[in-house]
Amino acid sequence: HVLSIRDISSSLPPRAAAPRPFATLETPPKKTSSNTKMSTAAPDPPSTLVVNLDADADLRLLDALSASHPSGSSFAQSCVNLLRSSGHDRYLSAVASDEHAVSAMVGSEEYMGMLSIWAAGLERVGGADDNGGPIVMEMANALAGKDRGSSVGLQVERARRLEMLATLYNLTPGSSTSPKIPLLLLLIQLSTTMGRGDGNDGSFAALHRLADSLLLQISPLLDRWESPLSQRRALYLAAADALTESGRAADGQNFLLKYLASFPEGSAETRQRATEAILGGLSDPIGQLLSRSTADHGVSLLSLPPIRDLISHPDTAPLLRLLDIYSSGSLDDYRALTSETSSAAVLKAHGIDVQEGERNMRLLSLCSLAAESTATIPGNESSGGLSYASVAEALRIREDEVEPWIVSAVRRGLVDAKMDQIEKRVVVERAMVRKFGKAQWVDLGNRLRAWREAVKGVLDGMAGDAAVEKLGASLVDQ
Repeated sequence: HVLSIRDISSSLPPRAAAPRPFATLETPPKKTSSNTKMSTAAPDPPSTLVVNLDADADLRLLDALSASHPSGSSFAQSCVNLLRSSGHDRYLSAVASDEHAVSAMVGSEEYMGMLSIWAAGLERVGGADDNGGPIVMEMANALAGKDRGSSVGLQVERARRLEMLATLYNLTPGSSTSPKIPLLLLLIQLSTTMGRGDGNDGSFAALHRLADSLLLQISPLLDRWESPLSQRRALYLAAADALTESGRAADGQNFLLKYLASFPEGSAETRQRATEAILGGLSDPIGQLLSRSTADHGVSLLSLPPIRDLISHPDTAPLLRLLDIYSSGSLDDYRALTSETSSAAVLKAHGIDVQEGERNMRLLSLCSLAAESTATIPGNESSGGLSYASVAEALRIREDEVEPWIVSAVRRGLVDAKMDQIEKRVVVERAMVRKFGKAQWVDLGNRLRAWREAVKGVLDGMAGDAAVEKLGASLVDQ
């Protein structure tokens, strides 16, 4: 998976078309003879291998970088000595660890050419994987670290550093021993910093592009790379925190669930994060229900051992009980919980709005009532639907208050329904299922059998009508 550099650093100005001293070449296309049939397949992506134009590239790079050093500095001569003594790994490390060299690289208009020449040396130490991994991380940490105070301005400088980090990420092969995930963590860190104030636009645009182009599709890549569990957990937490901070709470919650799902049981290590996850679910129970129908992670809060472990702690047990009520309980269950003095105190301490929670609970109760209603089947058009009286009883409201709640449930996407104001009935066409377990599978099987029998009856009736019509036609002919 190649991360699009321009996709995540769009704040950079267009590059000049003129040739540059520190240029790099992509793998040229293969030549074809006139007799060779051109392939209609999609072309291979550009190679990530860096090709230097001449053998003096390292020396010219050192000339450029040494100009930023104080007079009398031995930086350039030390690096030249390392190159002559075949200490290429130490040369690369010396450049990456030198404050002046990295600042000069970031501040130059030739920043990508300079990085490409430096990165080309990784091939001499075994590539960006294994032996070259620590050297890559030296450069990456230098780029992701403090601001350099470049003359190009803070926003452009950070965008350049992000582009350089993305280049290192693309050059690094994915494996269980490569620094692929640590590089991605630094990309998240820097793109999050770019979204905050202090000279930036605060839009988190770079982070959102990184998420859409890579983070949200990262799971199969982690499996392919055989990434260690510790790195996966670090990535999940970093993505969860960054996306939540940037305003994408649903995506952040999904990564937090992935993190918690990696633990076989609850512990002191997971308790704080489990509490954060459960509060995220309680903040918008309607949104959580709707997202479960389209999410691909297939993770339910109540199914996670670290979440279930919260029931054993008095200061979090009411949160788990409330989540369970939102999942499958009734309005009466909700009122019983919030009437308990100790539970009400815990909910208040965590910022749970009891009045808003009751409104959500009414909508969820209406959703359950609609889902439990008998579906309309062929040949029985009077089946299905809810009376206003049954809705009023479930929601603990008057009958004249039913219609606004139906409208609200339809607007939130919980149900598709029509109201018969004359008969005072609600005709339900579709409803979200709050909890799908064994009982729901049995109900689904019963409905499918009812549909099969109804359709069979209709087809038999149509066949009988066709036979009668055919017989009548033959009698007329005779």
